[in-house]
Amino acid sequence: MPETFSMSFLDCICCGFGAIILLLVLNEFGEPIQLEQAKVDLDAQIVKMEKEIFDIRGMALVLERELRARIEQLSEEQKRIARLRGDLSQVQGQHKASTDEEDMLKKITDRYNSQISPYYAASRLWLDAVIDPLDTRKWISMGIEAAEHAPITQSYNVGVIQT
Repeated sequence: MPETFSMSFLDCICCGFGAIILLLVLNEFGEPIQLEQAKVDLDAQIVKMEKEIFDIRGMALVLERELRARIEQLSEEQKRIARLRGDLSQVQGQHKASTDEEDMLKKITDRYNSQISPYYAASRLWLDAVIDPLDTRKWISMGIEAAEHAPITQSYNVGVIQT
C-alpha cells in the first residue's frame, strides 16, 4: 500500500506544479509588453503634468505679483480716502462754524436794525422826544437859548477817560 499511495501523490504533485508553471507562463508572457506601454504612457503623463505644474507655477507667480500690486494700490487708496475724510471733516467743521457765525451775525444785525429806530428808543423812554428833521434848527436854537439863560454853578467833570 505505501507504494500506491506514493505513485498517486507524485502524480498529483507533478500535475499541480505543471499547472502553476503554466499559469505563471501565460500570465507573464503578455505582461512585459503591457508594463512597457504603461511605463511609456506614465512617462508621457509625468512630462505633461510637469509642464502643467510649471505653467501653473508661472501663472501663480504672475497672479501673486498682480495681487501684491493690487494690495498696494488698495492701501494707497485707503490712505487717500482717510486723507479726504479728514479734509471733508475739516471743511464741514469750517462750514458749520461759518454758518454759525452767519446766523449769529444775522441775529445781531436784525436786533441792531430793530433797535436803531428812534421810535424804538422813544418807546423805551430813552428819549424825551422824536424830532422831525425839518424842525431840527428850531430845536437847536431852543436849546441854545435855554443854555444862555441857565447859570453855570459847577465845573463840568467828565470823569476818567480811558483810551
